[in-house]
Amino acid sequence: MARTVCIEVPQGWQQRLIEWANSPSAFGGQAFLLWPGLLEAFDRPEEGRLLCLDALPVRLYPHQRRAVARAVGPLAGRVLLADEVGMGKTIEAGAILKELMLRGRVRRALLLVPAALVRQWHLELARRCDIRACLHPSPGHGWDRDEVVLASLETARIEPHASAIARCRWDLVAVDEAHRLKNSHSAAFRLVARASKRALLLLTATPVHNDLDELYNLVTLLRPGHFGTPRGFRREFTEGPRTPRNVVRLRRLLSEVLVRTRRHEAGIRLPPRHVTNVVVPFDEAGQDLYQNLLKLLRAHGEPLRRGRTALLAAVLLREATSSPAGVACTLRRLADPESGEAWHALRPGLADLLPAAERLEAHHPGPKIRWLAAYLEQNAPPAGSVVAFTQFATTARSAVPYLEAAGIRAALYCGSQGARERARELARFRRECPVLISTDAGSEGQNLQFASCVVNLDLPWNPMRVEQRIGRVHRLGQTRAVFVFNLVVPGTIEEYLLSLIYEKLGMFRDVVGDLDEVVAGVSGGLEGRIRDIVLASPNDEEMRHRLAEVGGFLERQWRRWLAARQLTEAVLDGPPGGAGVAAGGAQGPEGPVEERLAGSG
Repeated sequence: MARTVCIEVPQGWQQRLIEWANSPSAFGGQAFLLWPGLLEAFDRPEEGRLLCLDALPVRLYPHQRRAVARAVGPLAGRVLLADEVGMGKTIEAGAILKELMLRGRVRRALLLVPAALVRQWHLELARRCDIRACLHPSPGHGWDRDEVVLASLETARIEPHASAIARCRWDLVAVDEAHRLKNSHSAAFRLVARASKRALLLLTATPVHNDLDELYNLVTLLRPGHFGTPRGFRREFTEGPRTPRNVVRLRRLLSEVLVRTRRHEAGIRLPPRHVTNVVVPFDEAGQDLYQNLLKLLRAHGEPLRRGRTALLAAVLLREATSSPAGVACTLRRLADPESGEAWHALRPGLADLLPAAERLEAHHPGPKIRWLAAYLEQNAPPAGSVVAFTQFATTARSAVPYLEAAGIRAALYCGSQGARERARELARFRRECPVLISTDAGSEGQNLQFASCVVNLDLPWNPMRVEQRIGRVHRLGQTRAVFVFNLVVPGTIEEYLLSLIYEKLGMFRDVVGDLDEVVAGVSGGLEGRIRDIVLASPNDEEMRHRLAEVGGFLERQWRRWLAARQLTEAVLDGPPGGAGVAAGGAQGPEGPVEERLAGSG
């Protein structure tokens, strides 16, 4: 019978061995591959001795330091990161990657994330972890060339990319929203299972959605055989698809792959957010311009629902509710004969609308910017207090001179500025300006928790973007209540979105869960679906009806997400005993029914 023999190795000898194994001269720098288990057994950092603490541009919270130390040490880099939503799993994963790179245990890494989060991950890795990831696929790059590769899971799982990834050797693979791997027969699961990897990070706040087999599949990716066979797992640990048994032993086995922190365990409690929806009506001229523009676009709806033309048509409508300067700028561009053949039929109508838009532009900046000026004059907030977001640079640039003329100092932040100019404007905001006028570039990667008020000058057609805006201020490190004002023009698409979609998702009340997962079931994407509805509906009544259908679908998706969270908590956090889960949401005979919302056709 085999026996386990414990060998005491002096600490100094351990360190010299690791340094030698990581040196370029030792077997071409690949010596560490000879003894991965031995080196990882030696190289188990304590929480206070993490190398990344001095290398990261940000300071980790205590629960994040514990997560990194546990992932790099006892769990040897094969981890299910299942912190609750809003606990900073992205930063944890980046810090784990950084620590393993500094220790020489990772040279090449593949990061797979949902398509909607690729840009956010790219920014977070660069700004928070000082890791430069290469976006794939991109010209001049290959899967086998770059050290840290970032790609969408949706792209990576299809050919020829999946096979190219399988041919590469990876030191670490990380997957965000890893519950998407729950089906062992899916292309995404096969992609990760086939990848040659030493370390694997799976990030999800809800590793169990519909049944316990999903948890089995995720753990099998991390440690094949850890739960035995599927049949054995069901026999020992389930009384039904959604009812665990032998919970104490199940959690003990899970502890060998799991890192999970809940807010109350970390002592983290975000201050409240107070949300006010402010009705800001058009004057008569503004209302006429909006209605005439909507009528013109609906009259040519079918040709406008394709490609770039559809995007520009949607921009026109959103700009009309944002500011006269924005819609006038776009009308001037599209009324130009050089704007393209697609707009030929609409060009006379657009040219007719342009004078009205230009008169409005010359007369005032729009009701929303006037409301913002009045709010700032009345409340006189100190420097660094208010962040006003808009989707449009033209709106942002028209707001600043209007506020300055009213005696209100304003900083400007938009994507067209250079890095130095943006940094200078942020410094001005924090030091001397009560308000920052920002495009959505400011909702990507910037931490603005020193502010305490968010004004949404316009509402994007994707609720994820609004939550990202609020999340720049209402986040870890915020010590004050956060006030959010949503400026909405009545009788427009904004009002319908607010009542039929945003409020159905429980938006604005508290930290929102995995919105990306909630909206993922909308075929063609939520923004595209809304755009189709707006342009194809013959009248406002039909538009409200179709948007209500989307809102109802999203509400059901939201309830399913809450049900998945309940099931996850019952398995990972609930009291021992394994009581069944009475979760909300649409249920079939054996659990939640999956649903997708088809396009309008």
